[in-house]
Amino acid sequence: MGVSVRISRCHNAPEMTDRIALIIVVSVIVVLVIDYALGLGIGLYLARRFLDLISLIAIWR
Repeated sequence: MGVSVRISRCHNAPEMTDRIALIIVVSVIVVLVIDYALGLGIGLYLARRFLDLISLIAIWR
């Protein structure tokens, strides 16, 4: 007698397809290339904020 667990999902939400994932990856790469070409420093800012997030999460460990 196993325990059945049902995961509730929103029935109206679209699933993540390979096409959507590819569009997201290409979009991120394009933004980073434009950032590098224009010298805006957005990538460095996001990397620093991500490291801050990791440090914050590590406190709760």
